[in-house]
Amino acid sequence: DDWSNYKESYSANVIGTKNVIEAFPQVELFIYISSASVYDSKNSEVVISEESPAGSNFLNDYSRTKFEAERVVIDSLISSRVVLRPHIIYGSGDKKILPRLLQARKFGRFLILGNGKNNISLTHIDNLVDAITRIVSSDKKFDGEIFNITDGKTDSVETVIDVLKETLNIAEKNFHVPRAIALRIGIISEHLSKLLGSQHSPLLTPYIVEQMTSDHIIDCSKAKEMFGYSPKVEYREGFKRL
Repeated sequence: DDWSNYKESYSANVIGTKNVIEAFPQVELFIYISSASVYDSKNSEVVISEESPAGSNFLNDYSRTKFEAERVVIDSLISSRVVLRPHIIYGSGDKKILPRLLQARKFGRFLILGNGKNNISLTHIDNLVDAITRIVSSDKKFDGEIFNITDGKTDSVETVIDVLKETLNIAEKNFHVPRAIALRIGIISEHLSKLLGSQHSPLLTPYIVEQMTSDHIIDCSKAKEMFGYSPKVEYREGFKRL
C-alpha cells in the first residue's frame, strides 16, 4: 500500500511482476494493474490522459515501484501486454479507501482537505473487473498499451463526500482544512510515524493531501475506443453497494 517502504514495495510490485513473467514465458496475454498515481504529481493538467507525463515526482515508494513494474511489463517479450491505471479503487471488501475516509470523522466534524471544489475520478471494482474481462475476451493484440480505468463520472471531492455521508447516514458536518495546513500536518505526521516505526499510515500524509486536494480527472476514452470499455457503476450506485 502507499505506506510501504521502497524495499517492500519493490519486492511486491517489481520483483513479484518479474517472477510472474518468468514463470509463464509463453503466456499470450499479460495484464498489469498499475495505478494512476504514477502520473507526475506536479503536472498542471486538469484532465489526465495516457499521454500525460508519468514516471517523475513520485509522492511515495508505492507509486515509484508501480511505475517501475510497468516498465518491466512493457519491455517484456510477451506478445500481448497491457497496463491498466485505475484511480482510487473502491467497492465491496475495500479495506483501504473507505476506512481511511471514515477516519476523517473527528471532533464531531467530517474533515475535508482543501476547499473540496477540486474534481476527482474514482474506480469501482466492478468496472475494473469489466475492463479486464473485455481485454481477455478481445481478439486484439496489445503491444504494451496503457489504459486509464475509472467510473467515467467526475465530481467535486465535497460532492462525493456528501453522497457518501448521505448513503452511510453520517451526520457530522463538513469542516475544511486548508491545503497548506493539511500538507504541513501530513509532512510532520509522516516523518514522526516513520521515525517511530509505525506499521500503519497516519491519517494525513503528503500523498493523501495531494490526492484529495488536486484535480484528478482521469480520461478513460482510450479504453472505450480500443476495447469497448463501458463503465456501468458510478460512485452514487457504488456507495450503495458498500
